[in-house]
Amino acid sequence: MPYIQRAGFTGHLAFAIAASAVGSAFQHGYNTGVVNAPQTVIEQFINQTHYDRTGEPMEDGSITIIWSLAVSIFCVGGMIGGLLTAVIANKFGRKGGLLLNNVFVIVAAVLMTFSKPSKSYEMIIAGRFFIGISSGLAAGLTPMYLSEISPAHLRGATGTTYQLVEIGRAHV
Repeated sequence: MPYIQRAGFTGHLAFAIAASAVGSAFQHGYNTGVVNAPQTVIEQFINQTHYDRTGEPMEDGSITIIWSLAVSIFCVGGMIGGLLTAVIANKFGRKGGLLLNNVFVIVAAVLMTFSKPSKSYEMIIAGRFFIGISSGLAAGLTPMYLSEISPAHLRGATGTTYQLVEIGRAHV
């Protein structure tokens, strides 16, 4: 029986891990924590938008409810994205699903970028929802993709890099 060489950790595998795990997981961890720093600015934006629309300032309790919705809608989108993972992976494949996932990122970025010029805090909420869907999909698709492209003896290690990068980013 001839000797069969085991594929190891190659440059192509390292690039795939960096591109998919770091690209997807970093974004997930970032979007989990980034919303905390500008809280006061966003609450002022919500109040100013309401004032521009109605001529009256918004009550603090209402601002808190809208802010809470903007923060928590990310998790709702994440649950939906997680539930869609199997459907997307089976229909488009793991790599195709990750590429399709970029549509959700672009939609979210456009909504959140143009929320201030449009004077619409609802666009921030919608953008957080779409980035949540993206994070939910990435949380399922990325480990699947990394496990499929890795040699059998490295699958466990490469499949967990997504979680390690996500946790690392969330704590930075």
